[in-house]
Amino acid sequence: MDSTIGNNTAAMAAKPLHKALLPWIGSILAGISLFFSVILLLLLLGVFIPSLPYVGVIGTLLESFFSLHLVIAGLLCGLFAYAGLRLGGKRTALFGVALALINVIGFCIPLADLMYTAGVYQTDISWSDHLTGGFSTGSADLSKSVQFTTTPDGKALFMDISKPNNFNSLEGLTPVVLIHGGGFTGGTRNEEPAWTQFYNDRGYVVFDVDYRLATATYHTWDKAAPDIATAIVWIGNHAADYHVNMSKLIIAGASAGGGLALQVAYGIQDGTLKAYEPGALAQAKAVVAIFPAEDMTAIWNSTTTFLGIDNRRVGGEYIGGSPEEFPAAYATVTPANHLTKHTPPTIVIAGQHDHAIPYESQVQFVDDLTKMGVPHEFISIPFNDHFFVFRPGGISGQIAFQGVGQFLDKYAK
Repeated sequence: MDSTIGNNTAAMAAKPLHKALLPWIGSILAGISLFFSVILLLLLLGVFIPSLPYVGVIGTLLESFFSLHLVIAGLLCGLFAYAGLRLGGKRTALFGVALALINVIGFCIPLADLMYTAGVYQTDISWSDHLTGGFSTGSADLSKSVQFTTTPDGKALFMDISKPNNFNSLEGLTPVVLIHGGGFTGGTRNEEPAWTQFYNDRGYVVFDVDYRLATATYHTWDKAAPDIATAIVWIGNHAADYHVNMSKLIIAGASAGGGLALQVAYGIQDGTLKAYEPGALAQAKAVVAIFPAEDMTAIWNSTTTFLGIDNRRVGGEYIGGSPEEFPAAYATVTPANHLTKHTPPTIVIAGQHDHAIPYESQVQFVDDLTKMGVPHEFISIPFNDHFFVFRPGGISGQIAFQGVGQFLDKYAK
């Protein structure tokens, strides 16, 4: 009898204790939701106001890579807040639900805009690639490296040569000169292996080239483009070895590499760029320029700092100083100054919230192409920052890769 009474008493005591814990658990869940919702809200503000310090850069970069993930993160915060509300953590949970709702709606806006843009550019979006795909980064692949020159000032330059499948049974292949980015002061060949694979999959041979990099005391505005022109001469001299047809030449690059792709292709075409090794200098059939550094004056005047890259420092090292100090050098490296009616077809891809290169300057460059009657394509990515192609599975990455493929199908057959 005493034992039964004791057990009943213990059960009755445990039940209120359990109920008393529920509000605490609810408050903890609501607090977790609120913490992450505030972080997401700051990122959301950065997405819509990219000029905000720090959060503007972080928000637009994350939006560039993880559009759907941010919506899902907002939903998860909402579920945590709702669970907290159900368990009794009312005041904090209600605030968490409200913030989560704002975040989900907010992040759905750029996602919807990106999906609209994908439709405009006829992009087939793979959601599995977007959710699970990784980043494309690399470094020089010494197993593919070949020295193509020693520069007049004694620097050895190399290129990584990547061949498509069935290379030995193919002839008349398209050569792609791929130029890395890095603000003209850094970077390395093979820094974006996804692009090499993309071109190899199309049956092209990729020549990922070195060029001389600038320092505070070594300016390369008049060296980098001739280095790449010399690489093109070397490829032409070895065309039979790599089964390439130089009349199909494509010159491609991103960021500083995109600016150099335009400089080299247009300079060869108008006769202002020369190589320093003997041999024929082939003209490009098409140019691929992704968020290209095509207007160093606009970059200098933007006075921005992006991930530690100061635009004035880049101009100072690459050219030696300001546009007022070196007007001729700035004019020389501006591709718009080399446009002719015979300029090769060009695709330009840019993010509308680019913190490194002024988006307006890229729009102006495309307008210059239009006025000159140069065949071109322009892919403008909303809410996206610099580097968006570094994650090929991102929605903007998929738009860019497929857009380049469509451009090459049209102009580089």
